[in-house]
Amino acid sequence: MSSHTELFPNYKNNNDALDLLRSMLEIDPKKRIAIEVALAHPFLESLHNVEDEPRYSESFTFDFEHQELTKEEVQQLIWEEIREFHPELPSNYPKNGHTSSSKSVDSDKANESTKEQQHDH
Repeated sequence: MSSHTELFPNYKNNNDALDLLRSMLEIDPKKRIAIEVALAHPFLESLHNVEDEPRYSESFTFDFEHQELTKEEVQQLIWEEIREFHPELPSNYPKNGHTSSSKSVDSDKANESTKEQQHDH
């Protein structure tokens, strides 16, 4: 397993950065750094402004994380996220790993090849 200094070599001499990173990446949520403490961490000192940081009294719920999803449903959800950045893609996850657009590209290439062969003869 790589150490944080191997993953972030630009920060290998910055103990504050590595300390904050370790604290934020703690697996055990009870040991993980709280947001208020993280914002006050020395590494973020230049960004920290108590008057400009919103506070929430309610907890967030992540009920969606407890859904039982099939492989196909997960694929479709990931596809929908991809489409947020590439709306030109088809709305449904392509079956067999091919989009209709990739099929049409393959078809276009085949047509061009046939035309070239016909032209050469």
